[in-house]
Amino acid sequence: MHLPWLNRAQRIVVVIGFGAALYVVGAWLSTPGFPMNSGWVGYAPLSSSFARARLTGLADLVVWFTLTALWVLGSAYLLRTRASDHDSK
Repeated sequence: MHLPWLNRAQRIVVVIGFGAALYVVGAWLSTPGFPMNSGWVGYAPLSSSFARARLTGLADLVVWFTLTALWVLGSAYLLRTRASDHDSK
């Protein structure tokens, strides 16, 4: 996928946005049930009614390593130098 309509600065913004989105996904995956952990206002009877078990350390590591690898590969793809970039300068 070639993005000729995006200049280098715009691609950097896309890479940062991609990293932020992956961070949100990773936070959601590594803390399952967290938003629902406190019920409406955090009363004790509601605090654990919908909570799921937390990930183990190894599973958490695998989630973050995978998301980091996706970000690195996506960033390298978006920011790679093309022959057309050098010819236009």
